[in-house]
Amino acid sequence: MSRLEGLRLVAKPARCSNTPIHKRRANVMRALDEQIRLAERMQAGERYTPTVPRWEIDPATGERRRIEWPRRLYAWFWQVDGSEWFVTLRYGNRCIELARGRKAVQVESLEEVVATLKTLRAAASEGEFDAGLESASRAIHARFRA
Repeated sequence: MSRLEGLRLVAKPARCSNTPIHKRRANVMRALDEQIRLAERMQAGERYTPTVPRWEIDPATGERRRIEWPRRLYAWFWQVDGSEWFVTLRYGNRCIELARGRKAVQVESLEEVVATLKTLRAAASEGEFDAGLESASRAIHARFRA
């Protein structure tokens, strides 16, 4: 025990906060990062298709190998009448209210869409949408309980 006397011993702290609020916030920020990448690629005139890893068995050899499989990604922004763009924040299949009765942001160009998505991500990281995420989560979970 004499070797441990010189050390400052403490109770084990938690590594990170795994509360449901932080998990929802992390999911929304991850989804907003995908939307930002999608909008930036659209702005550059490129196509963006995110992928997920999958395992496939080669029919000829029977060997199992890892492949990248395209994942479906729906944009949270759209253009109306070729002029103005609208951006929403989603959790699951629900639109989150950004202000009372307001679920979308109207912008003029695709460049502003990217800036708006970055602003929404910063607001999400600060916890500004926690109440809306909580109510959306309750509504989603209510379908499974019924």
